[in-house]
Amino acid sequence: MYRQYLRVLFGLCGAAAAFGLCAALWLEPLSGDLVRVGGYGEREFGWNGVEQQFIPPVAELGKPDVAYDIVVIGDSFSWRSTPDRQTRYGAFWTDFLANDTGLSLGVFDVALSPVEKYLAGPEFRAHPPRLVILEISERTLRARLAGPTSCPAVGPAVEARIDLAAVPLLPGGYRRAVAPRSVEAAVGEMADYLKKNVLRRVFHLDTTAALLLSLSRPDLFSSRRPGELLIFTDDLRKADWSDDDWSTMRCRLQRYQREVTANGVTAFLFVLAPDKSTAYAAYLPAAAWQLDAAERLAERAGLNMPRLDVVLRAAIAAGTRDVYLPDDSHWSTTGSRIVAESVLRYLQGSKPPAPAENGNATASR
Repeated sequence: MYRQYLRVLFGLCGAAAAFGLCAALWLEPLSGDLVRVGGYGEREFGWNGVEQQFIPPVAELGKPDVAYDIVVIGDSFSWRSTPDRQTRYGAFWTDFLANDTGLSLGVFDVALSPVEKYLAGPEFRAHPPRLVILEISERTLRARLAGPTSCPAVGPAVEARIDLAAVPLLPGGYRRAVAPRSVEAAVGEMADYLKKNVLRRVFHLDTTAALLLSLSRPDLFSSRRPGELLIFTDDLRKADWSDDDWSTMRCRLQRYQREVTANGVTAFLFVLAPDKSTAYAAYLPAAAWQLDAAERLAERAGLNMPRLDVVLRAAIAAGTRDVYLPDDSHWSTTGSRIVAESVLRYLQGSKPPAPAENGNATASR
């Protein structure tokens, strides 16, 4: 009798394990942050195409004792700053910019080495770079730029001079992995998927940080569900930012620009990474939260800031697929290349902003 019970028990356990493994194989291994956080299937929202990667990476993780031509202080758009960030090393916009310029480029994590800390370090004083770029994703602007700050008068900024590489490197291509990384990881991902979907579909309870929206245009992604857009719910919270918040953010960026360029050698550039919902806003139902942070920051003229929101939206409108990855909140390497080229064009055509009275300046572009 006990043997029969054991056979039934082992049979049930084996069937459950087989079901879990088959489900994990069907779902495909997680690649994007939005499918992972939201409990969506990688099979449905994973990109299907070829991404690009420099091996070895052209940009490098910044070291405090190394002199760089270009220093980027940024978040996960610029470097793989957290273990769950799935973009491969050598596939960031910083790699494309370093390759296109032929200059050494070091990336510092904005959370660990904010602008104030970098400027106070001995390396900036001893070997100032030719260019400092601050990159921040749109939905994290208030958190990154919060706190009391003065709003300085806009003085003359240093014009950036960037030399092109004589023989740029060519990146190699890679595809999204569809085979499980390990049985343990596959079953764990499947269990998380089932838990979040039971709550969502059965109990109508969604406590995840991801949101699924319908697009009016179905040809912008290479995924199996190209007519839907995954975003972070934090994208919606920008509508709650006050006028004082925006004023503080503009003033802090102006102060950074003034402090970076005070040595007369180093130029400053602010790169705003638009939220996915901002870039695809034209194909979403109009809503109060669909504001453009770049527009608000540009209200105070004189800030060296390429309008990536404009060029990314133009590429999307032209039908470029996967400017942002369908399963992720970040750019694909197509988007990263567009960003790097836009930054380079801005630098090659940039002019020092003209100072104006009362701390304001006329736009230089």
